[in-house]
Amino acid sequence: MAAARWAGTGISASFRSFFRRSFRRVAAGWSARYSRGMTEPVESPYRLITDPLRERAASTPDLVFCRSGAESLTYGQLWSEVRRVAGGLQTLGVGRGTRVALVMDNGPRFLITWFALALIGAVEVPVNTAFHGASLRYVLEQSGCAAIVLDDRYADRVSALGPLDRLLICDAAEGAVATWTELAGDPDESFDGTTEPAAIMYTSGTTGRSKGVVLSHRYFLLMAAANIRNMRLREDDVYYTCLPLFHGMAQLSGTMAPLIAGAELVVVPKFSASRFWDDCRRYGVTGFGSIAAMTSMLHNRPADPGDRDHRVRFAFAVAVPATVERRFEERFGVRLINGYGITEAGQVTYQPYDAPKPGSAGTPVGLYELEIHDPHDRPLGPGEKGEIVVRPRQYGAMMAGYHGMPEATVEAFRNLWLHTGDLGYRDADGYLYFVDRGKDAIRRRGENISSLEVEAAVLRHPGVAEVAAYPVPSRLGEDEVMIAVMRADETLTVAEIARHCAAELPRFAVPAYIRFVTALPRTPTAKVEKYRLRAEGVTADTHQV
Repeated sequence: MAAARWAGTGISASFRSFFRRSFRRVAAGWSARYSRGMTEPVESPYRLITDPLRERAASTPDLVFCRSGAESLTYGQLWSEVRRVAGGLQTLGVGRGTRVALVMDNGPRFLITWFALALIGAVEVPVNTAFHGASLRYVLEQSGCAAIVLDDRYADRVSALGPLDRLLICDAAEGAVATWTELAGDPDESFDGTTEPAAIMYTSGTTGRSKGVVLSHRYFLLMAAANIRNMRLREDDVYYTCLPLFHGMAQLSGTMAPLIAGAELVVVPKFSASRFWDDCRRYGVTGFGSIAAMTSMLHNRPADPGDRDHRVRFAFAVAVPATVERRFEERFGVRLINGYGITEAGQVTYQPYDAPKPGSAGTPVGLYELEIHDPHDRPLGPGEKGEIVVRPRQYGAMMAGYHGMPEATVEAFRNLWLHTGDLGYRDADGYLYFVDRGKDAIRRRGENISSLEVEAAVLRHPGVAEVAAYPVPSRLGEDEVMIAVMRADETLTVAEIARHCAAELPRFAVPAYIRFVTALPRTPTAKVEKYRLRAEGVTADTHQV
């Protein structure tokens, strides 16, 4: 039975057994030398993603859980729809271990389909809705999905790929075996595999080809429990989810945490800086999830008398620079809870609610050990920069591996630490400071330069709205620093930026090239695609300083 559960994932039984035994030994031998800054252990009373929904539907069926535009769903209505779709999918042959791609926008249909798959032990494969052509085909084929559930507006993208030999569930797609609204049946609810795969989430691919991260039901439940504790989420909260639901942050902190906490969820199609605060007032929002780019976009908008006219008390944020963090909190009166996380390990650190340090990503939650290692996997001390490595204190708190990529899985977990590829350091109190994505770091004149530190310095100029720093090759065979700048003030000149950088940065980190742009290339989750900027290199409109 166990082998069937993991069939097709590319993760062998022997590796799973070794992995499980090894991490149990690690957890059993956990010692005080790793404990600085850690909170108490995190646990969940549930086994499946759908358990808290089932519980709420039984106890408070008429209480509204989710609002999206003019539509609202009570716990009872959501549970009824989940069971309907789950039963309908089972009649089509979808069941335990079946991988099903979701090409869907934010909204109730996505939530219903996701929970329906979880209820019957199927595996959701949420697809980035920006994918089309080769990138879409890659995810559908690499995941080995047997079925695709898609919104009508994506039907042409799937049809353009030609025959796929997969079940299509869509109201408009040619060749669909059923429409979403036609799905119906009484589901078999016997599935109870808490450590079995619940999702294969593909990394955002900001550094190249995406990997499918295999995540269990237990992973979702532990992450949600940690989110609730660190955000201090309450039943009277209203949580606003505008990040895409195909993204881990939107599913974990943006959906599962409110569900388990008994808070209300507001789901909108996508983030809009111009509409954001109006939405918060309209829905009575008290909290939301954010990434650095979103926070910067909101802060860069013109000041408004209504900047503090809202109920929002906190925002869960990722990788927000200290200067932006302070300005955002002062302007909007919203507490930013900064943290660090990756899909493979969830949310690893949070700023302690009662003891924040601006600019830090906080301390590890009770699910993890965290260290900083040098290139030879030797631990580094406080203040020393190196690679962030993580391992779990509880089984199920991390990915099971990369789908169909056993070699990449072994490489990522070498020496029983998950190697994130990200750079950072810890202070004497155990607080983590995120320095850079490993592939975005710049090497010049024998110095390692953090692109994020360069960006933070450039952003201190009032005429800069957004900036991306990245390496371009030099004639000497090393890197030169280049920045792409979006201006807040159109009169800003290259000379002004150059003078500002010279005053704010060490000489070796001052950009050699400056390019003004009207937009930065981004993923649908608003992460800057620096690999695209690196590929463009020094362009005709680039200024050499």
